[in-house]
Amino acid sequence: MKREMFEKVLRIMLPDSEILTYELLQRNQLNENNEWIPDSPAVFVSIKYSDDNGNVGNGSLSRQLTEMTGYEVNIDVGLSVRIYKSNIEMNGEET
Repeated sequence: MKREMFEKVLRIMLPDSEILTYELLQRNQLNENNEWIPDSPAVFVSIKYSDDNGNVGNGSLSRQLTEMTGYEVNIDVGLSVRIYKSNIEMNGEET
């Protein structure tokens, strides 16, 4: 799956998200003759997002994208960057 297509799907499922890293790794599987044959690739992604409604942290988004695309999708929560409000309000004034 090309990165551009993955970005479109991700933006529909998680608006305001941005891909930080995207890696497509080839996979193989062992057949009945003990031969390694090509399998569908795996997608490893690190993203920046503002609100996930619990979908990224619990793996739900990865599972949904895997089922939808047919590729194994792994969203790395450890590398993901969550956007927080940068201004702090004190006594009714932002600092």
